[in-house]
Parts: sequence; C-alpha cells; structure tokens
Amino acid sequence: MRNRAAVCLLDVPQAELSSARPESLCGVNVVLSDMLSALGQLSDDFEFSILSTDLASGGSQLATKESASLRIPVLSYDQFLARHQHRDDVIVQSLGHRIDRAAALRKRGNNHKWCVLGMTHDLYDSEVFDALLLYGAVAADSDTVVCASRCAQRIMSHYRDCVISALGKEMDLQLPLIHHGVDVRRISRCAKEAARQRLGLGQEPVFLYFGRLSLWQKADLIGLLRCFARVFCGRAATLILAGGAINPKANRDLEEIDGERQRVAQLLGESAVRLHVNVDGPLKNDLFSAADVFVSPANSLQETFGLSLAEAMLYQLPVIATEWSGYTDIVVTNETGYLVPVRKIGAEPAYASNVYLNHFEQAVASVSRVAIDWADFGRRMECLANSRSLCTALGLKGLKRAKAQFTIDAMINAYGEIWHESLSRRSARKVKPLDWHGPSIESLLLAAIKP
Repeated sequence: MRNRAAVCLLDVPQAELSSARPESLCGVNVVLSDMLSALGQLSDDFEFSILSTDLASGGSQLATKESASLRIPVLSYDQFLARHQHRDDVIVQSLGHRIDRAAALRKRGNNHKWCVLGMTHDLYDSEVFDALLLYGAVAADSDTVVCASRCAQRIMSHYRDCVISALGKEMDLQLPLIHHGVDVRRISRCAKEAARQRLGLGQEPVFLYFGRLSLWQKADLIGLLRCFARVFCGRAATLILAGGAINPKANRDLEEIDGERQRVAQLLGESAVRLHVNVDGPLKNDLFSAADVFVSPANSLQETFGLSLAEAMLYQLPVIATEWSGYTDIVVTNETGYLVPVRKIGAEPAYASNVYLNHFEQAVASVSRVAIDWADFGRRMECLANSRSLCTALGLKGLKRAKAQFTIDAMINAYGEIWHESLSRRSARKVKPLDWHGPSIESLLLAAIKP
C-alpha cells in the first residue's frame, strides 16, 4: 500500500470519545460526529488520529473512535510525535477555531513542513481573535482556516487583517469555503400522519424550531413566540420549540423561554406551543417529520452556518429564517423558503471595547443590536399556513438543494481536497517565527481593531 499522509484531529468534543451522546442533537457536535463517522471514505489517502490531552504521555493503551469503515486511534500528543515527528506529510487539523494549538503542535514537532488547519464556529467570542493572535507568532505560509459560510470568510478575513496590523508582519492565512454537511443516512423521515399521532398533533399547521434553546447565543425565541401569538390568535396552529440546553434544571434562558411559552399558551391553548428539551434521536425524527414549516430567527454570531436549516430541508420542509450569517448561503427566498430582513440598532462598537466582556456579555451585546422584521416573519408564517401546496413546492426544491450542497459526503470530499492542496504546498512552506517582546496580549487586543 502506498504511503498515506497522516491527519491528526484536535479539539474533538469529549462526548465523541465515549459511548455517551452529546447532551443535545444539534449544533457543531452533530457536524463533528458526522464528520468523524464519514472519514472512512478518505482512508485510502490519509491515516487518521485523534489527539487527546486526557491521555497520559506515553500511555500504552490506545482508545479508538469507531467510524463507518475504520477505527481512529486516540493518542496523546507524545504518542503522536513519537510516531510522526520525522514525517513531512502531516496535517494538523483543529476541529474548531484553535489553530494556535495546531501551530503549537507543529512547533513542538519541529517540522515546518507540517500543514496546519482550523475551522470556524462561534466568531464573536474574543477567544477566536486571541487564538489567531497567538497563532500569528508561529504562523507559516499557506496555513488554512476553513470557513463554513461566506459570512465566516468575511469575519475571519477582518480578524486576519487586524492581527497582521497588530503584529506588524504578513500572515498568508488561507480562508477557503466549505459548508457544513448533514449525514443523509441518519435522516429517516417517516409518514407525517404517523409522527403526528405519536406526538398528539392534529391536522393544524405545525411550525418547528430546532436548535440551541438560548436567548443570546442562537435565536430570538421570545420574539418568535410573540409573533406566533399575534398571527395565530383565534385559529388552529402549533409552534414547537425543541433542541438543546445546558443544565436545563437551572437554566435562566430556558426558564424565560418557558415562561413566555406559558403566557402564549394561556392565550392560544396549551397544545398550541410546545417545548422539548434535549431530545433523543427518535423524538427529533418525529418532530421534523410532523412539521410543515421550519423556522429560525437567528440573531447571534454564534450561528455561523445553520445546520438545522440544512437538516430541515432534507426533511422536505420549507424554511423561514432571518437574513443572517450563514443562513444566506442555505435558504433561497421564494425557492426553498424565505429570508426575513434584519437591521442593526445603533452603531457597531469597536471590537476592542468588548475585549474584557465574558462570552455571555458579548452575546448579549451582539444580539441587542439586531432587530428582526417580525411583521414580515409573521406574514411568511401565515402564507405557508394557508397553502400546503406552496409548502410542498418549496420543500421539494429545498430537498434537492440540500442533497446537492449540504451533505457530509460533500463536506468530507472538500476537506480531502484542501488537505491534498495543503500537502502540495508544503515544499515551499516557510515558518515566520516572531521575535517579539512587546506589549501584552491584552494591549494588542485593545489596539487591534480601531474604531
């Protein structure tokens, strides 16, 4: 067998290294789980390892992550370096924004021909900028951060330019676009009537939101509940809010969402608005199969793609979503659903003014400047509630688009191409170490993005 390049994967969620599933079947955990399970199709060209800081250095027992057609060893950093330190055909892929960790491993391996890659998720967190800044000290030509959407590309390009300005040196960081994908093999749409019977639903129009149940790190769910109440007061319809929430028994966001749900239920009836927290796979399948329309009023930079929208399209659902971030890459208005306008409230503050905010405070500051056109959102909901034939037409086009562009197989094949391209550039790779003893990281962050 010909030599295969070595790909080590960093920042794999610990839930993926055990038999336990992530606590919610939504978000980036689904992307990473599907990605790991699909790597077998690239096993002729690459050998994979997962690197874990939890394994003791030099440990003799190797854990494995099961994939569809291969077993991926889980190694300590020392074990990986012992195996591959003297190889040039090594790719260090961070399954997250921490490209600085990938670059640090390359420096530790003392091999500048190694390829370093990251991928985007949450782009508002100052940790993303911190990671890029730290990476800049050991950057190499043609390293890569894979962006999940065109919005992510624009933001990462801006961050890259700010880091270059702060450090006073060039940084040839590539920012290719690869959309997240869904494993169509786990989409098992069932008959709408059967799913509705199991859920206790009737023949009324059913709208589904599925994603993170958070007020500040995903979507305006309070606004969605109020919009639904205004539009469907006096007529039969159901809105289902479902997805994941951390520590649901002591979650303030969840308490506020459920409080608003109860107020709407007093107006429309208890069965009109439902809340499902941390659902399992069978219930998730029933929810998507029973729904008529998928809705997602995102307003946070936590949402840089929108995997749940692609999933909904694979269930043949039309989508009503905000014209926001990666959503604009997924939904085509009047073809697969509708994108509802949003507008900014007030001036955009300089990033530097938010450096010392924690993650929650940053999220609040971000969504507080976004206003959703709820009148238009409501009109779109009413339009689809009144026309099953329109729902069917939009859903069919959405299914076709999702199968063509948003599958895990397409995502994995695109990553394989990026890895091959990175290897082809390694002979010319140059590391640009930084001989710098200047201001602190905090000072650089404050100066990096000027008002």
